[in-house]
Parts: sequence; structure tokens; C-alpha cells
Amino acid sequence: MNASVIDPGFATDRVLLLPISADQSGVRVQKPAGFEQALIDRVAALPGVEAVTAMDPVPLWFGWNAASYAIDGSEAQARLNYARIAPGYFDTLRIRMLRGRDFTRFDTASAPPVAIVNDTMARRYWPKGDAVGAKIRRGESVIEIVGVARDAKYASLAEVSEPFLYQPLAQEPTNNLTLSLAVRTAGDPLALREPIQREVRALVPSWPAFQFRTLEEGFELQQQLPRFSAALLGMLGSLGLLLAAVGLYGVMTYVVGQRTHEIGIRLALGSPVVRVMTLVVRQGMTVCLAGAGVGMVAALVVSQLLTSVLYGISPADPLTFVFVPVLLIAVGLLACYLPARHAARVDPLQALRHE
Repeated sequence: MNASVIDPGFATDRVLLLPISADQSGVRVQKPAGFEQALIDRVAALPGVEAVTAMDPVPLWFGWNAASYAIDGSEAQARLNYARIAPGYFDTLRIRMLRGRDFTRFDTASAPPVAIVNDTMARRYWPKGDAVGAKIRRGESVIEIVGVARDAKYASLAEVSEPFLYQPLAQEPTNNLTLSLAVRTAGDPLALREPIQREVRALVPSWPAFQFRTLEEGFELQQQLPRFSAALLGMLGSLGLLLAAVGLYGVMTYVVGQRTHEIGIRLALGSPVVRVMTLVVRQGMTVCLAGAGVGMVAALVVSQLLTSVLYGISPADPLTFVFVPVLLIAVGLLACYLPARHAARVDPLQALRHE
């Protein structure tokens, strides 16, 4: 399946995630001052840690933030998805910086607001110049673009690249803890669970629970969902094809049965068997071809609803819209041929006596 070869834009291997919430396990935890940076510094000093950062949300874990921004002095507002990240995010996830700089620990709430945009946003809003140094506005805050990063997948593997921006976690201070610690390790990431727990509890001794994940788990889940959807849709489609074939066969058998007397007359008058079969098949296929035409139009409309489960395939994929109608017509032809063959074998004398 195409989902298994899609590049998410970042490296998913050897990254341990620790979701952090002030309300974990129903126990309210007071956020210490400077908690995020202090925790990052402590975890970064652990043996086996290559890079560490914090983020909200985690890419491919079914969540994102959105806000309205005015772009480069314009009064028009654009609704954009964004992530709150700590320094080291791009190094931890191995997302390449194309231009400009990464965030640093000096990008705090008291420093001028800054942001990093993805390549799609840079090309869309500043096609003739460099996005670095440009200004955007969110509410009353004027934000300077200091870097451009490579595009990545954020909500799902199927998404088309859209404008996205990153803002420093420290420049969006909040009393609530809603973020995830991300740790890139030299070896097995799960081996660092206990050392990280100790560092968290060194800052917050009453911390109630730890629910470690890996970035790779989110990536694998994003791959499994379309596989399940494709299998389910394929099964339903096959069942629909079978029911259509059985229904068509039943209808054609009934129609041929109603015309047995007419068929007997045709055969008695010397009509060739082939002509009788052709007559029955042609009338049945007229209905099949009309249904295939209507179905094609309906499929083109409904297929737009399947965009979220299609990976690397257009909703109007030419191969699909050629193969499926041909398959349906072949099934219809078979369903018409069998009653036609039966009709051609009717004894004219018995057919003439048929009521």
C-alpha cells in the first residue's frame, strides 16, 4: 500500500514520547516555573540521549492547533495550523531547516515574537522573495519569520501540504501543562523510561502517572488505519458486486422465463440460436451499460469523500475508473449470457405450449 512508503518529512525511529498533562489521572499538578526548559536540560544530560525537545501537538498523533493570522501587513486573516515547540525540535525529529535559524532558549516571552514556517507557506505567501524577515500578525502581536523548514506531515499521512508554522513554546506561556516531551535516543528508546521518570519526579515529586509512547507507534497507526479502511471498503465493494451479479442474473432469468413463448416462436420460425442469444444478451447489457454510466458519475462525486483514506492515489484515479467499469460489465455479460444460453436450448414445441 502507498501509505507504507510515504515520507512523513521527519524521522520516526528511536524517538520516545512522554505526554504531559497537568490533569493526568485526575490529579491536579501545579506547574513549576520554568518546568519545560528545566526538564529538557535534565533529560538532555542523560546517557544515551542524542536530542530532546518539547512540543504541542505531536505530529501524526491526531491533533493540532489553529489560529488566525494576518500575513505580511494584509488585513485579510488566514486560518493556519501551528505547533508550539521548544528549541531542538527540528534536530530531534530530523526536519531539515531550509533557510534561517532554529529557535533558541533566548526566544522567551520577553523577547520579540518569532516563528518558523514550512516550505509550502513560504512559497504560497512570499513567492517572489524570502520569507525570512517577513512579518505576520496574530491579534496585536507582530511576529517575525526567522526560518523556513522542510514540509512534514502533521495530522495524517494523506494530507496535502498546507501552510504551517511553528512558534516557540516559551513565547506562549500557559499555566496548564499540555505538551509532550520527545527524546531521540542512541539505542532502544524504551530503555530510557525509568531515567526520564526520575527526572520528572525530581521537578514534580507528586507526578501521578507516566504513559510513554514512541513516535513510530503514531506512524504505524497512521498506516494501519487506511489498510483497515481499504480492506473494509474492498470487502463491501466485493459484496456489492456479488449482489449485483446475483440480482441481474435473477432478473434476466425471470425476463427470459416470461418470454419463453416468444422465444419458441422465433426458434420455430427458423431464427438462428445465435440471434436469440444475442437478443437476450443485448437487452440485458443495455441495462448494464446504462447502470455503469450512472454509477461512474455517482462514483466521481462520492470518491471525493474518500480523500482522507487515499494515499498517493487521486480520487479520480484513471486506472480505477477504467478497470472497475470493465469488471462490472464483464460480470453483467456473464449474468446475461447464462440465461441467454438457457433460452437458446428451449425446445420450440415446449416453448409454444408454455403459458
